[in-house]
Amino acid sequence: MRGSTSARGADPVLRVQRKVERWRAGRRAPAPMPEGLWREAAELGLAHGFGRVAKTLGLDYNSLKKRAASVARAHDGAPDFVEILRGGLPMRQPECTIEMDDGTGAKLRIHLAGPAVPDLAELSRSFWEGQR
Repeated sequence: MRGSTSARGADPVLRVQRKVERWRAGRRAPAPMPEGLWREAAELGLAHGFGRVAKTLGLDYNSLKKRAASVARAHDGAPDFVEILRGGLPMRQPECTIEMDDGTGAKLRIHLAGPAVPDLAELSRSFWEGQR
């Protein structure tokens, strides 16, 4: 929810704002903001809105959105690690059945199993043209 506070009562945007302010106060010369802070800001932008986060943290809106896009791709739901067991379960071969019916009683049923795929466009064309 936008603008809500966490269960502990601390606003996560304000918590990161304090981190950014500490970083800015502690640097001696102009330097790019650390990747860890950018990542936190990007995640906040995804959760709480880019305008609010950019304004509160004093960041460029477009830079924040760009960073958030890469964070979102990194968290796309794909597992970080997948263990492949030797001798585990056999992999299923891709399989599907295609059925065509022209409405006059002519039917074509194609069952595909395994990696070899016939030219379905040509098979379909032959079926439909053969009915005329």
